[in-house]
Amino acid sequence: MTRQTLTLGMPARVSVLYVVAAPEGPPPPAAVTELADALPDGVELEVTELTAGHPAMAAAVRVLSCPDCSPDLDPLVPMLIDATGGHLAVRCSASPGWPPHHLTWAALATDQIARLTGGIRLDPGVPCLLPDPWRPAPLTTPEAFAVSEWVTVGTSREEAGRVGMHTTGLTAFGLPELLVRRLRPDDVHGWWHLFRALSDSLVRRTFDLDRGIESGPTLQLASEPVVAIPGLPPIEVEVRLRHLRRDGLLGVIAPRGYEGREMSWRSSVASSICGS
Repeated sequence: MTRQTLTLGMPARVSVLYVVAAPEGPPPPAAVTELADALPDGVELEVTELTAGHPAMAAAVRVLSCPDCSPDLDPLVPMLIDATGGHLAVRCSASPGWPPHHLTWAALATDQIARLTGGIRLDPGVPCLLPDPWRPAPLTTPEAFAVSEWVTVGTSREEAGRVGMHTTGLTAFGLPELLVRRLRPDDVHGWWHLFRALSDSLVRRTFDLDRGIESGPTLQLASEPVVAIPGLPPIEVEVRLRHLRRDGLLGVIAPRGYEGREMSWRSSVASSICGS
């Protein structure tokens, strides 16, 4: 098959947002200033207040209150978050590329502000509570970077028993989130590994970007992820990425030249990955 590429415009700045929910009070201004002064060059920190009715918080409370979605969570936690009048948004931004200092500094700032205010660490994008305390792996080399610490793969129910799959976290690297629809339930496991491999591959390509381009660089995305499952030999899978500009997403579809039905292709991908 002919290899396909997609040229994707990257933003000049990327950011990551976390929330300190249900704080007992505002953070000391001196502490926020101290954090901002310690940031590496090019990294910016912003701490703002979110009202209880903010859409991101309302959506987070719905998921955290769902026993099936958050089975291990104390039900009093979402009740406390919902009953609190205001929360603290912690956002760090930087240029795309290596090293992604905005991620580790967002984690550090979230930890520090939660400790000072007695708040609850929350990732509103997933949504889920963050570990307490949260200590991501140090940024040593691009090869050692743990993409899975920052990008999650989730599913959603669709009509006729089908399943949708999406990522959360690629936007922190300047990339659209991945999306595939209408998976058979039996294909979810294989596609989970594929989305993991795709996320890993796409994020690592952003580490080669030239940070000197102020208007935002471009990224060439090839279409051949390598899926590695422990205990099995690596598998090369060709896919095509379609930029769904209206939704700001990357659809994962069959490569050009594939003559069968899209649903059959999705099942064949899952079978090849899982070895069935």
